[in-house]
Amino acid sequence: MLVQFDESGHHLTISLPVEFDRPDPFKRNCLVVVSPHAPGTLSQFNALENERERLASIKSVESWSQSGYQSLSMRGKLVDEDFRDSRHLLTSGGKKVAHVVATKIIEMNNSLYAHHATSNVH
Repeated sequence: MLVQFDESGHHLTISLPVEFDRPDPFKRNCLVVVSPHAPGTLSQFNALENERERLASIKSVESWSQSGYQSLSMRGKLVDEDFRDSRHLLTSGGKKVAHVVATKIIEMNNSLYAHHATSNVH
């Protein structure tokens, strides 16, 4: 995914690489997880950098969703103690991600089966 800001730092453009383009029936079965920097790292950013990080997270999830993929953000769901460093998770962070992902997969599965059940009704 390519994330670009204009010279003012406020306008964000996101483009998905061609290699991520899948046939539509497969997209709804794919889950993209957008992960933030550790909160302690974010606290070292200035206001503009924090706003860029926040916007990039929001727009990434929106872009994946608008492209037909299932997506979610881990922003706000992890604390400093879940990270080994600015980007790498410790066991506690991995467990939180696993729980959020498992919950979303169950939701996706239920939705898929509900769709199949209603489309097979004669």
